[in-house]
Amino acid sequence: MAFEAAQPPELGTMAGPVAPDGAAASVPGAVGAAGVGTRRKAGKMATMTKRLRVGDEEVKRLEEEGRKAIKLADKPQVADQYRSYKNKVVLQPGTLESSNVQKLIDTLLEWLNEVLAERRILLRDFFEDFCDGQILTELLEELTGSNESRESALALSEGDQRVKLSRVIEYVNRQLHIFDDEAKWSVDALYYKDPLATLHLLVALSRLFEAPIDLPRNVRIRALRMEERDDKVIHEEVVEEITGSEDSFGNHIPDKDVFDRLFEQAPDKLQAVENSLLTFANKHLAKISVEVVDVGTQFHDGVNLIHLMCLLERYCLPFCSYHVRAKNLDQKLRNVTVALQLMTDSGVTLPPIKPDEIVHKDLKSTLRVLYGVYSKFKFYR
Repeated sequence: MAFEAAQPPELGTMAGPVAPDGAAASVPGAVGAAGVGTRRKAGKMATMTKRLRVGDEEVKRLEEEGRKAIKLADKPQVADQYRSYKNKVVLQPGTLESSNVQKLIDTLLEWLNEVLAERRILLRDFFEDFCDGQILTELLEELTGSNESRESALALSEGDQRVKLSRVIEYVNRQLHIFDDEAKWSVDALYYKDPLATLHLLVALSRLFEAPIDLPRNVRIRALRMEERDDKVIHEEVVEEITGSEDSFGNHIPDKDVFDRLFEQAPDKLQAVENSLLTFANKHLAKISVEVVDVGTQFHDGVNLIHLMCLLERYCLPFCSYHVRAKNLDQKLRNVTVALQLMTDSGVTLPPIKPDEIVHKDLKSTLRVLYGVYSKFKFYR
């Protein structure tokens, strides 16, 4: 019997076991080409669906930004650099180019560059250069010879720059003996490069440190002050006085008074005048068991001046209105300011006196104040 060799079936024609009813049975572990293709198509569809979803979100975002832009275009706009600055100021066109203003800017720049020359700093535009407090710190160190205003780290972020500028401004106001709400500059104003605030600050510093420069007088700047109310911008035109008719140090030069002549020509009679004013003050302060023995030192914190006015005018000032125990410079300045205001309200005639003169125990200024009170109330019992 002859046997024929069995030929292996072709791969394409290999059949699996025959299932009942002639249906082909599946082979475990075997995957057909059709299954692989189905999965690939499903993956592509999922990717395309995801891309379409992202695309729809992008379209919606752009449409929303477009609607916001259209709404924004319908409102009066404020310059971006002033958007979060409450007292927004915009100069009239050509203001800084006027001869008087330009002379003031050039004079200040020349002085500042001379002061900062040792530190190899050259200023070209102080509206830009002072906005972060760094150059201002260098300037104060050079002028005062102290590093009290210095911040060790270089401020890079907006928050750090604001903190640095805040501390420098606080130091400046302390040197000028003024309160924050009295200053014509602020952290926001300098940070947002408000030209009026910057000029006010630099003029004040030049006078404080007696800069050897001649500032032009009667410099006034026209500006537009803007304030946002109920989604509207309210415009107000203002004329800001940067320098007045005073001298370069901001002082009016009065004629010499009786106390100038006493100090210069008759110091032997000065003690008699001081004793008379001291007697007058103690006569009234004794009602609250207070006795003053030194005019120069016991009125410098303003407390006894306030008490004296209250006794003479017969009223009681609430303790919250002043510092009964003034411990620092700011509290003493506040007290003396309150006392001088009480005198003015009572009709006391006072010569031009700054509160810091009393606080710094200037005997001549203190005697002038007491003499003004004495002249008003000398017949009061």
